[in-house]
Amino acid sequence: MIGPLRFFREHMGSPFEGDKPKISVDNLPSCFILHPGQNWEVMMSRLSISAVFPLYLLCASTFSPPVFAQGSYLDIMGIIRGDSLGSQFGKKVVPAGDVNGDTIPDFLVLATGSQKVYLFHGKKGGLDTLPDLVFEHKSQLDELGDISSDGFLDYAMRESGQQYRLSIYFGDTCVDTIPDGLVKGNPSGIAFDSYGLHVSAGKLSDTGEAQIVVGKVAQGFDTTRFYFYNNNGQNVVDSIAFFEMLVENKEGMQAGPSQVIGDVNGDGYADLAIGRTGQTEVAPGSVEIYFGGTAFNTIPNIIIRPPAYVSPFDAPAFGRKVADVGDLNNDGFSDFIIGISRTPLLYFGGNPLDTVPLFVLDRIGDHFVDGGDINSDGFTDLLVGRDDYPITGSAYVYYGGNPMDSIVDLSIHELDLPYPADGFGQTVAGLGDIDGNGSNDFAVGSTSSSIPDRGYLWIFNGLLPSSGVNDEKKNLPISFELKQNYPNPFNSNTVISYTLKRRSVIRLEIFNIGGQLVKILSDEEQAAGTHQISWDGRDSSGKPVSSGIYIYRLKTEKENQAKKMILIR
Repeated sequence: MIGPLRFFREHMGSPFEGDKPKISVDNLPSCFILHPGQNWEVMMSRLSISAVFPLYLLCASTFSPPVFAQGSYLDIMGIIRGDSLGSQFGKKVVPAGDVNGDTIPDFLVLATGSQKVYLFHGKKGGLDTLPDLVFEHKSQLDELGDISSDGFLDYAMRESGQQYRLSIYFGDTCVDTIPDGLVKGNPSGIAFDSYGLHVSAGKLSDTGEAQIVVGKVAQGFDTTRFYFYNNNGQNVVDSIAFFEMLVENKEGMQAGPSQVIGDVNGDGYADLAIGRTGQTEVAPGSVEIYFGGTAFNTIPNIIIRPPAYVSPFDAPAFGRKVADVGDLNNDGFSDFIIGISRTPLLYFGGNPLDTVPLFVLDRIGDHFVDGGDINSDGFTDLLVGRDDYPITGSAYVYYGGNPMDSIVDLSIHELDLPYPADGFGQTVAGLGDIDGNGSNDFAVGSTSSSIPDRGYLWIFNGLLPSSGVNDEKKNLPISFELKQNYPNPFNSNTVISYTLKRRSVIRLEIFNIGGQLVKILSDEEQAAGTHQISWDGRDSSGKPVSSGIYIYRLKTEKENQAKKMILIR
């Protein structure tokens, strides 16, 4: 099964020269032509595409819906593109809740090139690709949650050219482009002052209805400032911070991302995480957790440090990304991710809070969000974006559950899509049921940073509730089963097991976390059945490798699968 984009690339090269297709239709079966500005719907097999397209050809005989899950399909609900070259549409997407009172969720999209934020209303039965409201002169968009406790989601936007001011918009059934409030920061007086680089909100204390936290990192300063603004109820936010927290940058460590991560310890208050990235191998990064309470405490309650299996080379990057991902296992505690060199470590909330990650996800990623219940099983799912797999992007879905595991459940790769998607995976967002069909939908942005790109937003339908068919792990290879190595973590030797369902030529390889080949354990034809291969933690030259995360991959003629393992010396 082959998607049209891959077919075009392999047989005819790029399908475009500018906005014109360079595809010869001689000797090809019937093709569907989508004209600029027209809203066409193409139905082929179970894949639906409904969007405003530039001139483009989809050839029926070569087009097949991408299989994102074994035995089931994810429909592409629609593709929305930027309105002009260089608009960089889709740089950020956030759910807006139901802002027009039709019970269908809506969403907001940032275009950094054209400096606009677009509001799209959800629509029962399908996606409307034309925006319902446009916020002009906006360079930043952040979701704040329901900080006014009125049942509507609220959000912040930065006005173009306003370095120290953010506009606040409260959700309502009659949203307009006039800000409901603003928050201000103080200039540092030096270059690279990044006020508002990280914005989040939640009820951290009883000082007000909720607090908005805005971080400011100024290169060259010995402290990083975090501004706290009160929302005092009735949709009124204080423009001046009621409190400023200064975090000292010392011992080679720089305070970086701040994120309200929900209630990780179950005390009824939201909590704050601040990443402290190191500058050298002797200064590993960390993440400071500040528990909310009646009065917010400026001394961290817990400091999370890199696990022992993280190499000294990677340790300084620990805490460079911190993400709130909701309650993935329905235990009443919020969960969060800490990123380290693009490797996501998943921490489950609890009381007491465990400072050791539950596991390392089996795919690297750059963007992590609460995806909503994508597979309709009652658990929140984790949505991950990665924008260079290996030179193109991907999006991954990990199903929540109790227990939950580290193996990806749905994978969407740019090469399997029916349309070019440079930068695919640069942003991801759970949107809710925006077409009213009973499944929770999600978005993946594709915006190139290296060319004057329009930008595209891909909207995917979630999966409908199971009809009783076994719906365990998806997109696993059908010709073999690769098992988790044992023991894991390991010190000197570990065993990798796999089962071949038919005689196959296989190749079992070990890679380091940087993608470099460490050793080939097997490269031969093997009979059907279960096989075991031991690895002693040495590379192809016989030298012991250092502690860290390693990837083992099993390949057959048509399929491959990879898993992670941890070596501790």
